[in-house]
Amino acid sequence: MGQYIIKRLLLMIPTMIGITLITFLIIRLAPGDPVEAKFGAVGEPSASGASGPGGADKTMAIINAKVRLGLLQRGGTARLWNAENGSAVADIVAHGDQLHDLRYSPDGQRIATAGFDGEGSGHLRLWSIKGKRQADLIGSTQAVSGIAFSADGKRLAAVGHDRITRIYELENASGSLEPAFELKGHERVVAAVALSPNGKWLATGSRDKTIRLYDLAASDGDAPEVAQFTEHYQEVTSLVFLDDNTLVSGGRDRNVFAWDLVSGTKTRKLEGVSSEVFALALAKDGAWLAAGLGNSSVCLWSTGDLSSEPRVFSGHTAAVTSLAFHPTQQKLASASKDQTVRIWEIKGDKSQMLHGHSAVVNAVDYHPDGTQLASGALDISKVNLFTSYFQWLGRLMVLDLGRSIKDSRPVKDKILEALPITLTLNLTAILITYLLSIPLGVYAGARRGGPFDQTSSVGLFALYSMPSFWVATMLIILFGSERSFLATEFGFTLPYIGLHDDNASRMPFLQYMLDHGLHLILPLIALTYASFAFLSRLMRTNMLETLSQDFIRTARAKGLTENSVIWKHAFRNSLISIVTVVGNLLPLMIGGSVIIEYIFEIPGMGKLGFDAILQRDYPVIMAITTLTAVLTMVGVLLSDILYSIVDPRIRLS
Repeated sequence: MGQYIIKRLLLMIPTMIGITLITFLIIRLAPGDPVEAKFGAVGEPSASGASGPGGADKTMAIINAKVRLGLLQRGGTARLWNAENGSAVADIVAHGDQLHDLRYSPDGQRIATAGFDGEGSGHLRLWSIKGKRQADLIGSTQAVSGIAFSADGKRLAAVGHDRITRIYELENASGSLEPAFELKGHERVVAAVALSPNGKWLATGSRDKTIRLYDLAASDGDAPEVAQFTEHYQEVTSLVFLDDNTLVSGGRDRNVFAWDLVSGTKTRKLEGVSSEVFALALAKDGAWLAAGLGNSSVCLWSTGDLSSEPRVFSGHTAAVTSLAFHPTQQKLASASKDQTVRIWEIKGDKSQMLHGHSAVVNAVDYHPDGTQLASGALDISKVNLFTSYFQWLGRLMVLDLGRSIKDSRPVKDKILEALPITLTLNLTAILITYLLSIPLGVYAGARRGGPFDQTSSVGLFALYSMPSFWVATMLIILFGSERSFLATEFGFTLPYIGLHDDNASRMPFLQYMLDHGLHLILPLIALTYASFAFLSRLMRTNMLETLSQDFIRTARAKGLTENSVIWKHAFRNSLISIVTVVGNLLPLMIGGSVIIEYIFEIPGMGKLGFDAILQRDYPVIMAITTLTAVLTMVGVLLSDILYSIVDPRIRLS
């Protein structure tokens, strides 16, 4: 038997693959877009890129849902452009998820990328300008949001969502590089970092609305915090040093401040800022200061006169996220949430737009020699249908069923909550059905044509002809309604919603079990009446056929009692068809109680599947369909095993 079971299981593998492929194709090729239907129609992103109807945040929510479904794939991509003609030179898929920031090293030999890869470390990397990976700067287990090179390129500072600033020494960096030291203090995500030209000062800005200044040249080498600036009343998003003694900060509070590091005071608030500040940049010679705003514009000041109104560049259709000056100071590049990069002529009116990214562009930087421009974004691309299938099949093998479109919960968790409820309900119904229907069918078959046989036949045919939704409704009206017979005669009704009363968790154990039993009465009747009628008639038919066999006449001729003939000889040989039905019970336990669970509001597999169909929740539908297919094959195997138990003449081979 063991060899037979192994053989059958191996034969099930191609069948299972075929079933999952057909299921996948049917669901994936269905018309319409369930993800966009869930989130509603998506219009153009607003000018600020803020959330809201038709905003960029809704678009990203749809993209994230499609990535979870395997319809799209995402990756943090650094795209290298020819700075002269705007043509794409190469792409570096730098991170598995977001790419938040990128910077060329001062010598132009390397590119540093910061982002997020999902889980674990590896969110900060060094690349050659040809795209070869050189080193992983490890230490952070959360997203890295900002980076800055020292002027000599020997150090790299990185900040991120874990609220820690890490300093890396880059000489001979390769493989996995740990930070030289770490700085702590901020209470929320650190969003911005900057190093002074002389390498003495390090400044960080955070969502906790503060700027912290550290002295990297301290004699004891522990980079103590020397100042804290608290004028911003919202997140500090960007920082830049004008010189060794002046720091400029921008924030979501629509302010750009200049700070004197010697006195530790704010010296100036720059005019002309009309929206949130997402980016700051300083020209290489220090002559120009630029700010990227949430209203899709770029402000440009001459550092010789920061009190004047800025020049404004308009052209983006969403928030400007990053800025970089060309080394000649004649051009300014800006990245935006509108998925584009623009190159502005500082002393002219022309601009050039670079297309190619498929999502928000978070970072932009020029190569030190000005020949190359790098931009970083979370790029989205469609997944080939069969690639998507094999990815889904691979996740299925490790029981990763994905996440629900409806509420983003893991599908496995939803099934593990619903499956025990359905199994309890259906196993109880099956037990009751078999305990009643088999003896009834045997008794009717043994007394063919008698009053009991005729009466039971009429009654069972009547039961089998009644639809389950009608029977369930009538049960509620007759026994659950306040106008029912039970209510009018005995002042009592049977509960019909759910499996417990609302206060069941506070009941003593015996009262809890009684409450649960009362809630099961009506659903169990609705579940068992039809199968009871069917199995009774099937058992009667099998008994009639068996009782007409020669070996039964032989048993009677030997003088055996009628009970011995029926129960020892006829009964066992009449169970073959009943065993065949047993093989279909496992899948029916998943999908056979849809209507009953929905009418009685029982949160089982049937209701879960029905809700998933109504909501076009594809991950849940695919998981339930696949589980049903598995149970069908297991049921067939179980039937084969039971055949050999019921009839010893049948051998498994």
